[in-house]
Amino acid sequence: MLALENYKILLFVLTLQCCGDHVQKAVDSTIHLTDDDNGIVKYKSDSANELVLNFHDHSYFYKETNLPLKAGEDVGYEHQSRGTFAIRNDTLTFFSSMPSQVDVTTDWSTNTEFLPLYQTHEEIDANSVKIYFDNIAEPQYYQAFEFKNGGFEKLRVKNCVIDGDFGWIEGTKDKIPLHQYLLIEKPQSNKLLIIDSLQAQKSYFFDFDHIPFRSFHFYTRAYWSYYDFTGLTFVRTDKKLKLIDKNRLGRYQHSAMDLIFLKK
Repeated sequence: MLALENYKILLFVLTLQCCGDHVQKAVDSTIHLTDDDNGIVKYKSDSANELVLNFHDHSYFYKETNLPLKAGEDVGYEHQSRGTFAIRNDTLTFFSSMPSQVDVTTDWSTNTEFLPLYQTHEEIDANSVKIYFDNIAEPQYYQAFEFKNGGFEKLRVKNCVIDGDFGWIEGTKDKIPLHQYLLIEKPQSNKLLIIDSLQAQKSYFFDFDHIPFRSFHFYTRAYWSYYDFTGLTFVRTDKKLKLIDKNRLGRYQHSAMDLIFLKK
């Protein structure tokens, strides 16, 4: 349990470091600036959502809420996302943090029941990443990509096991069974994105510059109400943001993200 508590602290620190690194890259690549680049700017593409860009530290926060209008309608939901963005000319490229209790300048936080990552302490070859998944995941439909040189390149999935028995590891409250995993080619850039080919809006970003191990269990359910926007690129004008096809990989079609965001 002491090791687990130490890992929680480590995950918190690494998340902040990750955001800081992306911010520095964003600052280095900034070419075109406007008056808004000195403050916090809010956008909406729909009455139910809000995108907040903080140009002080190049962080973003997104919130999407759907409340049923009357009894008998579908149950409402709320989705969030946070991370950093890089600016190049008139485009913004997002890098999402993993969901956790991380304080950001917009004073929102995401509370999840599960830590996303639990180390398994396995020894694997230096050119691979081994990720175990929870029982609601369907890794046989997952695709792996490397974010490199401003775009995505597909990675090889070396092995996929979906019905095994590989013991268990200690979690926050209970033991975590290990039943299914992917063995993936390690990205040279250390930036890995996994996308569900059946539900492309489900994606998960792993930055191995800040994850100190390459074999771990991952709770996809930590993303139950959380969006990963890593790689999504927007064209920005004085009053608008528009998602473009670059780095999309089929994600967020026919959604509020696909609409034009207007400055509030």
